[in-house]
Amino acid sequence: MRLFALLLLLIPLATLAQGTDQPPAQRDLMVIGEWLGRTVDEVHSYDSIEQAYFEGRRLQEGGNEKTAVKNPRRVFTMSRAAGPNVAYLVDRDGVRERWDLSVDASGDAVRLTRGSTDTRCDLLIRREAGQFAGRTAPGCATPAGMLIAERAIWEGTGTDPAGWTRYRAARTFFCFVDVPGVGGGRNIPFKRYGPFTVSDQGGSARFTTQETPPRSLEVKLRNVAWGYNNAPGQFTRNSMTMYISEVDASGKATEIAYVFGEPGAQRMGVNLKHLLANCAMVPLERAKPEF
Repeated sequence: MRLFALLLLLIPLATLAQGTDQPPAQRDLMVIGEWLGRTVDEVHSYDSIEQAYFEGRRLQEGGNEKTAVKNPRRVFTMSRAAGPNVAYLVDRDGVRERWDLSVDASGDAVRLTRGSTDTRCDLLIRREAGQFAGRTAPGCATPAGMLIAERAIWEGTGTDPAGWTRYRAARTFFCFVDVPGVGGGRNIPFKRYGPFTVSDQGGSARFTTQETPPRSLEVKLRNVAWGYNNAPGQFTRNSMTMYISEVDASGKATEIAYVFGEPGAQRMGVNLKHLLANCAMVPLERAKPEF
């Protein structure tokens, strides 16, 4: 009887707790907000170089992201807008637009408004396996769609995602180059160039050395996500890569070094003796002591 009475006392508490349940889209909105950035000072960059590069390479011998036929390389940045609402300022090719996200009245979708006065052109975003998918409603004059993953966004017009632009989120690295590349405890004077801010989605930095004669050098990073395998029956693994190139007077870059490692690597480096390049997500002045 005492146990039964205790259970009766607990029933109102359980009912009250369940009464505060929120619609599914409220939770989805929080997840999307976490992926796209929670604070105003966060600036996220998205780049479609992987899609463009592998498309150009597949459709044209020796092709690259500059020769992509269907989806040329595109870049945009995104930052959280000030205020209590979940909104973002998107800067693409110098044109800025605002994305406002809210829980749809139905409670089962996140509504994304991008400046259109026609509510049919808002994207209704719903959870899928591992991502969120949104499309405009029937009747919108410019049908469009979007897929949002943790570190990627697909975006385009029409209803077929196969033709959409695929963007990957970029990480920022801080790079420096020493000339010459001193190592092994040798006491040799060197000149340090940088730090340079470089994106791991095809970002680069060029500089001119103070040597005699001077050289023009370039450091480039790419976190390569393979679009297909490059050998029959073998799975080609993704890699974080660093390229070192020498640039001639015409602006043509010729690679002199190429190193790669795990795609999650937060630091890359190479010492060619005549130069040393080091790129890390944590700059030298913020590196913490290690034991």
